[in-house]
Amino acid sequence: MPDIGQQTERSSVMADAINKLVSTPLRAAKWLRSRLVLSGDIDVSDRHVLIIGGNFGGLAAALALQNVCRVTVVDPRPDFEWTPHIHDILSGLKLKDHLSFDRARLFQRLGHEFIQTSVEVLDPIGRRVTLGNDRELRYDACIVACGGVQRPNVVPGGQQHTTGFRHADQAELIEHQLTALADKQKAVTVTIIGGGLSGVEAMGSLLRNKRFGGKLNLHIVDAQDLLPAFPDELTKDVRKQLKKKKVTFHTGPKCAVKRVSRSSVELLDGQVLQSDVTIWTAGIQRQGLISQLCDEKNLQLKAADDGIGLVVDNALNPVLDKPQYGYADAWRETLFFAGDCASIVDQKLDKQAYHALDMGEHAAENAIRYFKADKPNNFTNANKPVLIALGDLEHYFAWNGLIAAGSVFEAMKESVFQVYMARYSLVLELKDASLSTWRRSTRALTRQLLPGMLPSGFWQTVESLFPNPLVALPRAALRRFIFGQRIIHYANPFTESADQT
Repeated sequence: MPDIGQQTERSSVMADAINKLVSTPLRAAKWLRSRLVLSGDIDVSDRHVLIIGGNFGGLAAALALQNVCRVTVVDPRPDFEWTPHIHDILSGLKLKDHLSFDRARLFQRLGHEFIQTSVEVLDPIGRRVTLGNDRELRYDACIVACGGVQRPNVVPGGQQHTTGFRHADQAELIEHQLTALADKQKAVTVTIIGGGLSGVEAMGSLLRNKRFGGKLNLHIVDAQDLLPAFPDELTKDVRKQLKKKKVTFHTGPKCAVKRVSRSSVELLDGQVLQSDVTIWTAGIQRQGLISQLCDEKNLQLKAADDGIGLVVDNALNPVLDKPQYGYADAWRETLFFAGDCASIVDQKLDKQAYHALDMGEHAAENAIRYFKADKPNNFTNANKPVLIALGDLEHYFAWNGLIAAGSVFEAMKESVFQVYMARYSLVLELKDASLSTWRRSTRALTRQLLPGMLPSGFWQTVESLFPNPLVALPRAALRRFIFGQRIIHYANPFTESADQT
């Protein structure tokens, strides 16, 4: 065990890391530079930028191009969604409306056109696309931010008997199913296929829900381990937090899913898990449009090894699998990729919303640079932290080799959500913006913050007067808000040594 001096030193390291993180001069300089580029002397208002995908990367690009040029956004789904918080729907802390905006209204307020359909064919050489409604659009520059898709059909029965976990309506469906089952049954068994970030946050939120959390028997299945992208110390701590819960882990190659039926999940090692509800949170794969561009019979763009996107250079232009020269590949300068569908050749980035936001804005800036015949700028990773929620059991902070735990990180995660959604609300009319911001903030205050501040006797009185289990809100987080922050893992990012507690 480390002595008090070591703990103090590590606390100092953590505080210093957070202080450096929240400093903003570089971000401010980047924003000012992009504003100067987008509002230069050369008029590009007659140029047409097509944005494929209207969530994080697409919205960031659309915001950056407001009042700069003509923009069309194409996406098959009607709403923008803050997907990093869809797990809060499972816990009852948030509703679908708190996480979404109507895209048609949002982009119309920005002065852009929104078309709710899919892109079936992208022809970069001809600078045109064919939409799902058979309409053809031409463009001067195209930003592709279509993300990836979950494909449970890779497992027999997966498509028919699992519910995905990538959109708010899917989380809402799961919450409704479990609420109905909990009203009828003494126990409900849930299997989560996928032990990554989405699977772990979904698991924590299910346990947090006071309507059915106490009735759940949870199985979490992954052919690797929990949170494989993070240090082992984080996985061990998550398992420790769940030790007293009815959670069974099935991890490792022998625990890969063999098939799924309506009421069970069969693993490669022969285990058959009974399951009332099966949730698919396993990794995402390429959109059909991206696969089409990487096809050897098509443009032969270089597919990324992650199985999700394609390889782009530091300007976010695509890389050819078999390089060509001359006019044949001049179209590359008009095509940009952002978010999950882009894998930068010299940078290893996690599939996180903040990377998609930064890449979308950068792609917009480079599109305007192309119109002005300026040299494109290289994308630089902003190196922001990852905040992980494990229901009301624990919250984690991961950044630059540092893994810390504590309830203060719940407030940080919620603050990021509130700030960004308030910013997007400002695009709407003042009345709508004020109302949506009020609803989101008051729900967070009453369901996450105030419950921990008030004495338990208050909640016992409320629960006796109002038997609805929703008033039995989590209190542990804010009781530990000031105390109880822990450093789980620290590795100097400039060395290979790791310091553990």
